[in-house]
Amino acid sequence: MNNYPKESAGKKATLNVPTCHSKDSIKEVRTKIIENSNNIETFNYVYVLNDEKKLKGVFSIKKLFSKKDNLLAEEIMDKNIVFVHPYTDQEKVAVLAIKNNIKAVPVIKKDGTFLGVVPSDKILDILHQEHTEDILLSAGIYKKDHFSEKMIDTPAKTLAKIRLPWLIIGLFGGIAAAQIITYFESTLSEKIILASFIPLILYISNAVAIQTQTLYIRNLAINSFAQKDYLLKELKISVIIGIVLSLILFLISIIAYKDFIIATIISVSILLTIATAILMAMAITWGLFKMKLDPALGSGPFGTIIADITSLLIYFFVASTFLSYYI
Repeated sequence: MNNYPKESAGKKATLNVPTCHSKDSIKEVRTKIIENSNNIETFNYVYVLNDEKKLKGVFSIKKLFSKKDNLLAEEIMDKNIVFVHPYTDQEKVAVLAIKNNIKAVPVIKKDGTFLGVVPSDKILDILHQEHTEDILLSAGIYKKDHFSEKMIDTPAKTLAKIRLPWLIIGLFGGIAAAQIITYFESTLSEKIILASFIPLILYISNAVAIQTQTLYIRNLAINSFAQKDYLLKELKISVIIGIVLSLILFLISIIAYKDFIIATIISVSILLTIATAILMAMAITWGLFKMKLDPALGSGPFGTIIADITSLLIYFFVASTFLSYYI
């Protein structure tokens, strides 16, 4: 299995599992497993093969010891096999195991040839590895090999070198955001209260984007679906969320500031910001996915920078438009 990519099903698979021929009797299968028990890594299932070593079915060890001796393997095997191909990403293997409630996932070639299985201990390792990787990527740390349980032993210089790139990009993103605020300084001077809502606009934008990315990444990993249908559904969600939050903000602003213009600017900005945040979150995630990069990277500093700048532009554009028209 050394010829397959590091994070593929083929690389994680083992051939040291119980197998039998479809014409073997239950008694023969039991004897064979007992005789070879020292060479078997996992005892969850028995995999049924034909003369060409192609996977035809599977049954549990529990079923093996509960059936009569004279029955054949092909008579008790389950033909509805959950399987993966050797180049399948390891994360999809783990998700498939959880989704189908199975302890091991068989790996086969396109012609059906049995290559082995990804056992339960490897599935647990994959889940831990992917979880750690996603957490680090969301923080803009992409060289995860340095962040093991022995991170404390890694030199400070090495850790700083890993963490700095996205922080530097974030720094320039912050400078860009500051320039946007400076550019619209005249707008803020007309209604200084608008400045106090900048943190709220940025928070809502980032919160909605993170929600969208999290759910979208999960669906990309687990399900196959039409992108157009998913996009339309998210747009409907953005309209519902946007209207609810906009109405709440409008009422609060009217009560607190008794200013219809301010209330309208904030409400419209929130509505547009939410819709844009959802669209951009999906676009970034899908783009990273198509480029064979981990979509979780988009939920970190990269996504935050884009969301912040876009939200500020929308907010000040709406404010400038309304103020120039009504004042």
